[in-house]
Amino acid sequence: MLIVKALAGTGKTTTSMFGLGQKVPATMKMSDEQKAVIKRMRSFKWQSCAAMAFNSNIAKELAQRVPSGVVAATANAFGNRAWLAHLNISNLQPNPNKNRVIYRDLAADVDRQERYKMEGDVDQLVSLCKSYLLEPDHENLVFLSDKFDIEFDLEVFEWARKVFFKGVEEKTHIDWNDQIFMPLYHGVKIPQYDHVLVDELQDLPIAKQELVFRMSRLAISGIGDENQAIYGFSGADSEAMVTFGERMKNCLSKDISKNYLGCYGYEELPLTITRRCPKAVVEYANRYVPTLRAAPNAPEGSVTSEREGEFLESMCKDIRGRMVLCRVNAPLTSLAFKMIARGRRCYIQGKDIGTGLKREVQKSDEQDISRAVSKAVARIEKKISELGEKPFVDDSKVSALQDRIMCLNILSQDCSTVSDFVAKVDGLFKESGSPNDVQLSSVHKAKGLEHKHVCIYKPSKLPMIFPAKKGKKGQTPMQIQQEKNLAYVAYTRSMDKLTIVSEEEEPKHNYKRDYDE
Repeated sequence: MLIVKALAGTGKTTTSMFGLGQKVPATMKMSDEQKAVIKRMRSFKWQSCAAMAFNSNIAKELAQRVPSGVVAATANAFGNRAWLAHLNISNLQPNPNKNRVIYRDLAADVDRQERYKMEGDVDQLVSLCKSYLLEPDHENLVFLSDKFDIEFDLEVFEWARKVFFKGVEEKTHIDWNDQIFMPLYHGVKIPQYDHVLVDELQDLPIAKQELVFRMSRLAISGIGDENQAIYGFSGADSEAMVTFGERMKNCLSKDISKNYLGCYGYEELPLTITRRCPKAVVEYANRYVPTLRAAPNAPEGSVTSEREGEFLESMCKDIRGRMVLCRVNAPLTSLAFKMIARGRRCYIQGKDIGTGLKREVQKSDEQDISRAVSKAVARIEKKISELGEKPFVDDSKVSALQDRIMCLNILSQDCSTVSDFVAKVDGLFKESGSPNDVQLSSVHKAKGLEHKHVCIYKPSKLPMIFPAKKGKKGQTPMQIQQEKNLAYVAYTRSMDKLTIVSEEEEPKHNYKRDYDE
């Protein structure tokens, strides 16, 4: 049993591949930390091995790098295969709106306005119960509501219970959470492997952690960085590195006659020397993670500041590509159009973001873009208003909705029809461009990426601070820490230059300020 605490850019994937048996090139110099990890992983004797990746893109990359005999896939893929085998069918198309569909059917007789007000919270609570493997009893729903700033509402709790239990009965109607939750909940036999390697352990929800333990027969290697835990808002266990390690230790103290987990003992090893970041960037990132170290032969690199008014011009003149990171998407959308107007090629990382924006206008059932956007904005503003009426609310949710409104308004400029809007979004929001394009990305979307020249745009939003308001909690400790983690992730994407784009003096709380020409 092994936990590897691998900081940003420390070569965790390369090290783990060598640990699984891939030959280390004679020309490659390994640090003492890497040698210790490789030695420990190679002490695990296995005939079968699974490498669990954080997302499908990483899974595809791992599949090309793993040694023979290793199966690389996401947790969802492993869980889904078990569920399909249990049902004896070849495929099921997940419906991400499963909880909402069930709720609308069960609550068909409820006043439409009242039903709509509860729908989002019901959906979120059911999804969180699945992620945390919790029955929807009162105590658990109170716990989840408190942790994720959902209003304590007994009627919402009751509907969440009904939707949850109806959902577990609908075995061929699944959402993404169900790919893992359903086989676990129904006690389906999970295919086992002698050794399971888990990547990005810090972002693993409780359900995925349970899946790992059911998949493993002999040994588990978990690799992650608690300082890069940034998905707590979506149900990931923000303390996964700790909870997973404790679960490993428990294997050593229990009867293992039926399961040999723990037969290799438990160990924690560090990877602290970054192979990605230059010395200047490491020094800058040390304000959040003091233990991150530059390699002895790392270049100096640079951390510079550039005024926002000069930044656009210098970026347009620079023929080389850059990565521009921002905490939220709307400023990136505005910046993209300013660059396009000046003939500079760019794209915004994240095809799914564009899909969400397209869905907003297509829901309006209008062809005229002005009317479609007006209806979409009205729906979003209604959600914002309803959130404002709650005694406790995560201000990041409000900010995300405001961000969406601004993106819609910016993107719809110069469009006449919804078709024009869709074409515009498809051209701008994508997963990749040419090497010399400017890559614009939210910090969440930049996780796992790197670039020689990284620019931090709107640095006042990183970390984002939501002040406490009258009658509201303000940020929870988890939210505060995850915002700091986002800053650390942003800074450590740089392989050479890090540019902090200093903002012009602007009035506070003017949400249109970032988008004026």
